[in-house]
Amino acid sequence: TTMLVGNPHFPWQGALRFYEVHLTIPGELDVYGASLLGSPAVNIGFNEHVAWSHTVSAGSRFTAYTLDLVPGDPTSYVYGDEVRQMTSREVTVPVRLDDGTIDEVTRTMWSSHYGPIIDFPGVGWTDTTTITFRDANADNDELIPQFAAMNAATSMDELIDAHATWQGIPWVNTIAASADGRIWYADTSATPNLSPEAIAAWEQAIVDDPITKLAADNRVVLLDGSDPLFEWVDAPDARDPGVVPFSAMPQQERTDYLMNANDPYWVANPAEPLTGFSPLHGRSESPLSPRTRGNITQLEVDTGDAGDDGLFTSDELRGSALGNRVFTAEALLDEVLDVCRSADAALAPSCDVLAAWDRRVDLDSVGAALWREVIESFSGADLVGAGALWATPFDPADPLGTPSGLSPTADIPGRLTAAADRLRAAGYDIDTPLGDIQFADRGGERIPVHGGSGAEGVSNVVGFGTNTTTSEEGVPRGTVVEGSRNLTDLGYPLANGTSFVYQLEFTPEGPVAAGFVTYGHTGDPTSPFFSDDTRRFAAKDWRPFRFTDDDIAADAELREYTVEE
Repeated sequence: TTMLVGNPHFPWQGALRFYEVHLTIPGELDVYGASLLGSPAVNIGFNEHVAWSHTVSAGSRFTAYTLDLVPGDPTSYVYGDEVRQMTSREVTVPVRLDDGTIDEVTRTMWSSHYGPIIDFPGVGWTDTTTITFRDANADNDELIPQFAAMNAATSMDELIDAHATWQGIPWVNTIAASADGRIWYADTSATPNLSPEAIAAWEQAIVDDPITKLAADNRVVLLDGSDPLFEWVDAPDARDPGVVPFSAMPQQERTDYLMNANDPYWVANPAEPLTGFSPLHGRSESPLSPRTRGNITQLEVDTGDAGDDGLFTSDELRGSALGNRVFTAEALLDEVLDVCRSADAALAPSCDVLAAWDRRVDLDSVGAALWREVIESFSGADLVGAGALWATPFDPADPLGTPSGLSPTADIPGRLTAAADRLRAAGYDIDTPLGDIQFADRGGERIPVHGGSGAEGVSNVVGFGTNTTTSEEGVPRGTVVEGSRNLTDLGYPLANGTSFVYQLEFTPEGPVAAGFVTYGHTGDPTSPFFSDDTRRFAAKDWRPFRFTDDDIAADAELREYTVEE
């Protein structure tokens, strides 16, 4: 049989909430899963034949451009040997004023032939230079028919053909499984199509130009918009002019496993790295995040959670998905303890707590918060390469095993002391179980929730995050403790992360699935459905998805309603 786990990490409030749905049209459609608010099709889910999930792609959806402006005429720019004029339009929007009244505000919006002019931080719009950009999704009106075709697919070939035909995926990877035993990974996200010459010139500019390098370090492709070399290339089989066609997108089919945890496409399985694709799809041979390395560790035969036979059962796969293993602890804690025990005797209590820790981020895990505060004191660069944390540098020939070893410059005594001080400043002891610190606020009720961060190397990622897509009252965060990334005087409040998580197995009797919408099924805090799945998620009590008519009819809590216009 084939199995799949889907676990997108998304906001728990606002327009990016998932709602669970079962769509049926007798004789035409029968698909179950979840959709973002407002979507008429199932975005992540399954039918009798195929199942799929998505993760946010690490590729580029747009290219930014610097424009050399004509002296004395800041709305004209140089393009090759010619001068081009910007275009403008008036945009009027209602704005709430400080006194609560609504007024209409009009602004003039300017565009180059690439797209809108933007006030890029640190550059702005000067007398000589400005920034514009071109968006690969600006003309994407294929998203809904793409998902409609996926929802109705009767085989893996039809699911793949939905991607090839519509090419409407805006910004996500796809992981899919089919009832006939196939699994498939692809990053079919809309991606700018630059020529090899343009890519080479951009790569050289990253070396030569500090601004281009700074943009690249922040995952922005910044090009010279006054040079026609950097125009997007039209491909005859692409969805729209200037985007990468399906035939040139990273994709892979295997019989053991494929995965993605938001890193670039190149290690969906370390046994068969993918290379040779445009760097705008993400960098191949680049370091993997601790979370990706942790996910792969859980799937590999020698280190994984599949049991002695190396083959997952549904129970084992669900256990792995919410097993809350901490990759960085598995890789480094023994060396950290050696350093800790040879340091000042004052560190002995912290050493003892970490030595007894189960190296997981479960509700009863004692030491998890202390380790988190240590690991999250390292920079993002330190987490993926040799430096302050790791001793041995990353080797693209061994992406799972490197970087490795504890750096001699890690300053474990200092970081461990500071971590303990931060916990105490928040009102917790170093041996406080994680479930007493980390929680979901559901309508004022504090529900202890397990999980960890990507920095720690946890697959079940939960955190706070901010969300500007809603006018709903936000979850209280408290005051962040000085020196910490996420610890506040309330603890670790959650408002983001594991969202619609499900596990499916194709059996001889059909698909069998279970999961949660971790933040409940409504945004109404007075409803019992606001927190029902949160409690199930916290208890790891997987809720069966009732897919067949017989299974639905057998539900003791079944209620039927007739809705008329």
